[in-house]
Amino acid sequence: MLLEIITLFPAMFDGPFSDSIIKRAIDKGLVSIRLVNFRDFTEDKHRTVDDSPYGGDPGMLLKPEPLAKAIVASKERLGTAHQKTVCLSAQGVPLTHEMVETLPGSSRLSLSVEGTRASISVSSTNMSIAKFR
Repeated sequence: MLLEIITLFPAMFDGPFSDSIIKRAIDKGLVSIRLVNFRDFTEDKHRTVDDSPYGGDPGMLLKPEPLAKAIVASKERLGTAHQKTVCLSAQGVPLTHEMVETLPGSSRLSLSVEGTRASISVSSTNMSIAKFR
């Protein structure tokens, strides 16, 4: 199974993927994990992925363009056979063991945080997951 994880912080996965049950699965060839930094899909010299919200609200928003480009590039790289895009989102449904068993051999996980425009999640993903059970 190939998992491609689109994230701003690929280094955060070093520990869990090198010292856990996931490492054993990788070593046995049961799973292959590719980390994609969607900052690599920006077009400005500062590699900006966030922006101020409209209307003067506090905080920052993620720009949809770099994330959308990363998702499209991932889809092109993996092809269309046996793939599913999963968006981790507070608006999603709880992740169950039964759902995990339905995932095909190649799956792509993308993170949706508060402030990411819903159009990316809705148009680019096959399912949205909120909590883990």
